[in-house]
Amino acid sequence: MVHIGKTEGFKGFFKGNGANIVRVFPFTAFQFYFYELFKVLLFPEGETNVYTKKVVCGGLSGICTSTLTYPLDLVRTFLSIQTSENKTAVMGDKPSMVRGMVNIVKQNGILGLYKGWLMSIIGVVPYLALQLSVFDWTASRYMPDKGSKWFDVVNLLIGGWAGFVGAGLTYPADVTRRKMQLSGIDSKSDVYTSIPDAI
Repeated sequence: MVHIGKTEGFKGFFKGNGANIVRVFPFTAFQFYFYELFKVLLFPEGETNVYTKKVVCGGLSGICTSTLTYPLDLVRTFLSIQTSENKTAVMGDKPSMVRGMVNIVKQNGILGLYKGWLMSIIGVVPYLALQLSVFDWTASRYMPDKGSKWFDVVNLLIGGWAGFVGAGLTYPADVTRRKMQLSGIDSKSDVYTSIPDAI
């Protein structure tokens, strides 16, 4: 953090945040849309306490959501590592989200936008499965009635707890995903030929 502040100033801490914001809105919307959709498909008789099925719903939601928003995540990663001293071929001299996506397609084809996608799925499926199922499980036991003055506070705390569990247990997969995304980005970076190789 000290190095970023010295070399890039305050705005250096927000590199890639534009792409992140653009990504977060559809990611969150898709996440809950697909989760509710799969719950309806797997629970045609109505809500039950079968949390194994909820884990499956969260996993399927993760696959759909991550696939639809993955190009934005990839570009965000490239933007976040770009510096005036370390320019990547993908971003060039004037890095932007659109320019990054166009250059990726030019250099690697449309599939280039999904570099590291499999590792992302391996990570996001258990992440969302844990997050959503932990939220449902905890809410069913501790969430007060909507009319309670504590409803919003408890809802926020349960959401934070669910995110903490999901992110904490799946963080190694996130590190591996970023290594795959940045594999061979320049002559100095490592090149990984497979997920086991990156791990």
